Amino acid sequence: MAASTDSNPQDERPLWQFDLLENYQRPTLPASGAMANAWHSVRQLFRVPEKQTIVSTTEAPDLHALTARQADQVMPLPESAPQVKALHTALADWLGEQSPGLSAQFIIGQPGNGTDQALEILAGHLGGTLVSPPPVREILAGDGRWLDDWPTDSLWILPNLEACFLRTVQGIAPIRHFFDHLSSGRLGKGIIGCDSWAWAYLQKVWPVPVPALALQAFDAHRLYRLLDSLAPAAARPLNIHHAISGKPVMVVPGAAGQSPHDYPELTSMAAQSRGNPAQALYHWRSRLRTAPESSADKATTEDECSSPDSNTLWLAATPDEPVVPLSSREELLLVLHTLLLHGGVDAALVPELLPFADTHCQWLLACLHQAGLAGPDKNGKWRVSQAGYQSVCQILRGHQYLLDYFQRAG
Repeated sequence: MAASTDSNPQDERPLWQFDLLENYQRPTLPASGAMANAWHSVRQLFRVPEKQTIVSTTEAPDLHALTARQADQVMPLPESAPQVKALHTALADWLGEQSPGLSAQFIIGQPGNGTDQALEILAGHLGGTLVSPPPVREILAGDGRWLDDWPTDSLWILPNLEACFLRTVQGIAPIRHFFDHLSSGRLGKGIIGCDSWAWAYLQKVWPVPVPALALQAFDAHRLYRLLDSLAPAAARPLNIHHAISGKPVMVVPGAAGQSPHDYPELTSMAAQSRGNPAQALYHWRSRLRTAPESSADKATTEDECSSPDSNTLWLAATPDEPVVPLSSREELLLVLHTLLLHGGVDAALVPELLPFADTHCQWLLACLHQAGLAGPDKNGKWRVSQAGYQSVCQILRGHQYLLDYFQRAG
């Protein structure tokens, strides 16, 4: 079940590749780097937040962070098309089977990777029926009517299984009914996408071993190729130097003969993100800096900003991650874990999922927002922030919370 295309002499693997979840190989650091990373994790676990900030104070004072507009111009986020193509390739054999051994294929996605959006696009390419989650009122009531009009006569795609349950006595009933129907073959042939944290929880609810596919890890090789591919083709080569040492970090688009082994920053970034490309790209873009003569401080609004006029950017040191406040820490961890297990939660639903009063839940969310650990997305769902994701995972790991496969792996 491997995808194809996008290879080069340094690495013949596909850049975007879906394979079995258990084949995921989390990138690791060399021994010296692993020791430093372990010490950093211990410090993060017990660090007391003196002032909530996610801005590094160790970079040169005359460098400026890129605006979102500038970051999109010099290092745009990847489009969905390569991931959709990789999904189609991984599922091709199964899609072609008239009587497949498995009636459904599970696709597990890490937070931020856009696997649910890719599945929605794939549904259009395949002419499949896109299935929506049941309304929240039905989930809270334990109502199973969602399954009554299931499109059993065609290929169906459910991109977000995490939105089909709530962790309450009644709220788990619809997903139990769904699994009962699925295992009996009554739902026909379909593709199911699920957030990795929700999948970890649902495997406790429905402990039936089924194969699942996942986007494979972006190690240093893949990150190098990804960053290289994202550089605008018409732009001048971009030289990236370390903001503290001044040493070269990498050049994009890369020159012939360059290798990821030449760039230890990529090895470190791949290990710290645990192979999650969305996490790696977020931290890479947020660390990019520009010199004053090409910074956005000359513009009055972000819309007036242009891309940096220099072909040199600087990579700031990794900033301190947001810290869970010591006050009400256990309650805050319960909220963070709930947000992860549900792939995001509307603020009004949080009191339904936790043993706290509505006003106290709103206060806890405000604390997490102020700390930079969580906030509402464009649809109003509260999610763990990209800036705080690894910090939250570390402390949940230290407190023995249920983790997704990618945080347990390795």
